[in-house]
Amino acid sequence: MNYYVDEACLEIEEKNVFTAVEIATLLPMQGKSSLEHFKQANKWIRAYFPAGAYGTSQVKDIKAGPGRRFVEACFNNGLGNWIDNRLMRITQKRWERKEQKKMKNEHGFTLGMLVDKHYSKPNPEYFQFKVLEKYRAKLSGLPTLVDVSAKAV
Repeated sequence: MNYYVDEACLEIEEKNVFTAVEIATLLPMQGKSSLEHFKQANKWIRAYFPAGAYGTSQVKDIKAGPGRRFVEACFNNGLGNWIDNRLMRITQKRWERKEQKKMKNEHGFTLGMLVDKHYSKPNPEYFQFKVLEKYRAKLSGLPTLVDVSAKAV
């Protein structure tokens, strides 16, 4: 899992090549208007991908049918907020226990999740930082490009 974000907090905090690739290669299945808001909140990826990317051509918007409207009406109140907060705390504690036990996934990476009211995301400390460090190390081994804008005398 990468990120779960709600519409109140669409901007991804970690603005680096790793998350830019994750965002640019996003393949949403539905929620076209939500995707447009997400793209607006994360325009910073254009520093890495000027064209922006996103596989949006097949994305359908979500229609609010009677079932959805009913469920949202039932939980858009104090009880719904209490349930939401309670589930968030349960999830948060579950992931904290996994981190404390240094549990690993099937690929051998330490499990870690940051949980907040508006998002759940992998703890970048366990995978993202390692990938970025390897990326920087490979970049530092590349020869420096000659400044072609300098005029020869």
